Amino acid sequence: MLVIDMGPYDSILGFDWLKLHSPMQCDWSNKTLTFTHDGNTVTIQGLQTPPLQATPISPTQLYKATKGNDTWAFVMLEQISAAHHEPTSAKPTNPDLQTILTKYQTVF
Repeated sequence: MLVIDMGPYDSILGFDWLKLHSPMQCDWSNKTLTFTHDGNTVTIQGLQTPPLQATPISPTQLYKATKGNDTWAFVMLEQISAAHHEPTSAKPTNPDLQTILTKYQTVF
């Protein structure tokens, strides 16, 4: 087993190490490797991929994201608690704005 300081990898399990600790069980879905060492069951757990989620960014991060070709769309989200969610009532709309909203309703 080689411990390394390289990108996303913490170590490399070589053939000699794998052979020494065989037989073993690999669960590729859960990223586990289970084997017996000195009469004890050992399980090595790989890092689990966290679920995708939106995270806020600072104005500086937003500015930097616009400087390359990495970003092609932005989405603004507002988290509303279900307990505090109240249906919005129809608010009077500026007639000029309403004309634009109606004309381009497929966009809005």
